[in-house]
Amino acid sequence: MREYRPIMPDGSRSKTSLMQVEAVWPAILDEDTWQQVSDVLDARKKARNFHTPGSGVAKRLYPFSGLIRCSDCGRAMIHRGGVYQCVQTVRGGCTRSIRATEIQNLVEEAGDCCTDR
Repeated sequence: MREYRPIMPDGSRSKTSLMQVEAVWPAILDEDTWQQVSDVLDARKKARNFHTPGSGVAKRLYPFSGLIRCSDCGRAMIHRGGVYQCVQTVRGGCTRSIRATEIQNLVEEAGDCCTDR
């Protein structure tokens, strides 16, 4: 599917889709998987936007935090500094990390392979 969500006058992107059409390129994900991914991202966006008004505190969200899993222990990895790091809390436990730029490059390369077809 291809979705159009325009940029609003204040610079933010519309929260609702104004148009969804079937794309002309082959799908990367089946429709059910895409809906699951969309639901997770929507929930994360809703959680990110939840804060106490007037507190001056806004949560920063990195796109892959909690979605990337550690290849050593299987736990979620979160963004810390310039890396995604395993969140295992056991003392002396897993310390695996991966540079955030490596994740970004991997995602961009995957996108490039799909647009070359």
